[in-house]
Amino acid sequence: MSSTFSPRQVQTCSVATRQPLATNNFPGPSMMSFAFVPDGETCVTGGFGADMRLWQTASFTPQGVLPRQRAAVGQFAWSPDGRTLAAASLDGKLRFWHLPTRRSLMTLPDFPAPNRAVLDMVFSADGQWFAACDDQGRLELWHGPHHSGAATSPAE
Repeated sequence: MSSTFSPRQVQTCSVATRQPLATNNFPGPSMMSFAFVPDGETCVTGGFGADMRLWQTASFTPQGVLPRQRAAVGQFAWSPDGRTLAAASLDGKLRFWHLPTRRSLMTLPDFPAPNRAVLDMVFSADGQWFAACDDQGRLELWHGPHHSGAATSPAE
């Protein structure tokens, strides 16, 4: 299966036949971010309206909405077990969400710096580390279940 996007629509297609399976409208303002949960059964979308929506992947049917952000969500990263979602919004906040309860776990303090955007982020394969880099070349690593700051690479 593959998906193609227009700003307000997702079309799911069969990879084998290249035929459309479903077309769904994205409610609200345009979509700008997308990520699969590691098991492939769920995905999350984010948009300019600051909504984060969960979808059942096979049929792209809605599965719920995470609490609204203050700004559009530009990046997502899932923990390897698919239980934790990291979401970077354009207000410079990096937040973690618990998927089973759909509750906020925490907001990382001081990363990125004010008025900076997160360009990329990833969990380690064992889920014990989390890394993120900002638009000024700063890379930061956090360790453990509460992702306490471990190391920072300052921008040059």
